[in-house]
Amino acid sequence: MHFLGTPKNTCERNAKKCLLKDFERERPHLQIILAEDSLAANGPHLKLLKESKMSFITVVKPKGNPTLFDWAKGDDASQGKCHFKCKEGKEHKLRFINGIPFNEAHPE
Repeated sequence: MHFLGTPKNTCERNAKKCLLKDFERERPHLQIILAEDSLAANGPHLKLLKESKMSFITVVKPKGNPTLFDWAKGDDASQGKCHFKCKEGKEHKLRFINGIPFNEAHPE
């Protein structure tokens, strides 16, 4: 649900901010890893997660974040690689790299 004139994602992002702040206040002793879809792949949200000292795994897509993918193309020192086939026989290739700039607007 969203308010008239307010994009749907804006309401979702504001609700997530409130949830994270409440969670941090109510459960400071819990260490969690947040897994999110590509909607969460934006600088202000990831900065909030880092300020909340939360670990996270966020899906990022080439179309939504070309700068990150351009930067990662040249990185031969991937910190983790995984190849697997799903039940349907389709091959999936995953890799992760820590500490690379998110995009030009949020290099931190």
